[in-house]
Amino acid sequence: MTGDLKSPEGFYHVSLKQLKPNSHYYRAINLGFPNEFDKSKGYSGNNLMIHGECKSIGCYAMTNRYMDEIYQYAESAFYHGQLAIKINIYPFRMTPQNMRRYKNNDNFLFWKQLQHAYEYY
Repeated sequence: MTGDLKSPEGFYHVSLKQLKPNSHYYRAINLGFPNEFDKSKGYSGNNLMIHGECKSIGCYAMTNRYMDEIYQYAESAFYHGQLAIKINIYPFRMTPQNMRRYKNNDNFLFWKQLQHAYEYY
């Protein structure tokens, strides 16, 4: 939903055009929210970013120093021919212990789906 003040979880793909070097919040990378899964669940919104200035109401805010590092990695990947960057966002470290801890959460079935990808890495 738009304006729910929550940060998305799931799998996103970023292209060069989603890099925002002159963002209001220092530098930013637009996640491309909503992805197809988000849309299928009725989520809407836009401009969900990873950005600097370390303040947010739903984005992923970093210190400017860390945002510089992230942004430089992304820029370099595109400069060297990469067409997209995969960004996987998990709610927590998806260890067996944490999965047991959160087994009664309303999002648990979705998190079980994310866990398969988490374990792959």
